[in-house]
Amino acid sequence: MKKFAAVIMLAACTLSAAPESVLVRMTQSKYVSILPEPVVGECTLAADASGRVRWRVLSPFESLTICNERGVFAFEKTSDGWRRLDTPFAEAVRRTAREIGRLAIGESSEDYNVRRDGDTATLTPKSADVRKFIKKIVAVYSGRFPKSLEFFETNGDKTVLSISEIRENPKGIEAAFDEKNFDKPEF
Repeated sequence: MKKFAAVIMLAACTLSAAPESVLVRMTQSKYVSILPEPVVGECTLAADASGRVRWRVLSPFESLTICNERGVFAFEKTSDGWRRLDTPFAEAVRRTAREIGRLAIGESSEDYNVRRDGDTATLTPKSADVRKFIKKIVAVYSGRFPKSLEFFETNGDKTVLSISEIRENPKGIEAAFDEKNFDKPEF
């Protein structure tokens, strides 16, 4: 669920007319209080206006979560290939995916209070369920899209997403939302 809160914020940070779909490459740095250095990895996000989402972690391990009209599908890559995981928070993830779709097409979020100051937007969750995990999200923009997102968690940890590339309305995006497709589309 924490992963999808981050994905929501990426979609929420579009300032002007949003595309129907996006494909995003980013670096994720997870700062955990018990570790001296952050855990750094690469990930991609595909999202569309209908609320479908694909979140793929490429390193330091591989995982994949897909939300589509058929449900929520989570996988991890093992030496034997992709293994499906149980999704105990499926309804929360599904709700979050619908929110992403609304935000991806430029509709405002009813679930977050947004305060803007220049190139920075601070989002605070209205939902008590989300507030259990996230205190606030700070997005720093460079043009229409964010260049970084910082998620401040209630346990004191922080996740920073540094966006390196955003493709609007990429060809072949439909394949991203098929839970049987583990590899496409990627950058």
